[in-house]
Amino acid sequence: MELSGARALVTGGSGGLGSAICRALATAGVHVAVGYHSGDDRAREVTNAVKALGVEGQAIAIDITDPKDIEFGVEAAARHFGGLDILVNNAATTRRPEGDDGTLSAITADYWDAMSSANLRGPFLMARAAEPYLRASDRGRIVNIGSTIGQGSHGAALPFSVTKASIAPLTRFLAVRLAPDILVNCVAPGLMLGTGLTQHATEEFADTWRAAAITGKTTSIEDVARQVVGCCATTTMTGQVITIDGGIHLTP
Repeated sequence: MELSGARALVTGGSGGLGSAICRALATAGVHVAVGYHSGDDRAREVTNAVKALGVEGQAIAIDITDPKDIEFGVEAAARHFGGLDILVNNAATTRRPEGDDGTLSAITADYWDAMSSANLRGPFLMARAAEPYLRASDRGRIVNIGSTIGQGSHGAALPFSVTKASIAPLTRFLAVRLAPDILVNCVAPGLMLGTGLTQHATEEFADTWRAAAITGKTTSIEDVARQVVGCCATTTMTGQVITIDGGIHLTP
């Protein structure tokens, strides 16, 4: 579809990947609401970068673990732009349980619930809140950010992997429920250096991903952002997962 003039809300828009997605959408002529949970300064910087590309930008604080805050944030974005055409579910959280020794007993119920609330429940609630606005649009799109760990075994030992892997079936569920008015797709990156999720990643850890990928590379943030724009522009694709990981699961 023609993206110029479309209106988008990007959760986690002030982070490394989120900011790249916001800029890529703005370059395509999309007005962007930069959703963020913390870091007012970063959100303002991304908003200003969006505006510098000749479109409207607005920073909107959203806690994706709070249903009321989600409703408020989506409504604020739609009110500011006079509607909403695109939702990008990018926000996520990752952290190892304290004292993680590889056993299940190290993973508390509170930790499991916190990860699930942000990484799986949050995108679902965002889609539910945005549904009326996206249905009212003639170009409703949702793009979920998943992970390559939903496509194979690399990284499967991380508790984070369960919630991010669940984004693929969530995408298919939403695609069926929201058809034909709203197209829903997923972009599933591999390891991306320079994001909030990888801020504590060591070079040795990154090397394990490079060694497992047939391209010998980690995932490019800009490449992922371009694929998100492509998912917004599609007119017939829905319920699909685009994996961008350098071919990490193709290694013999």
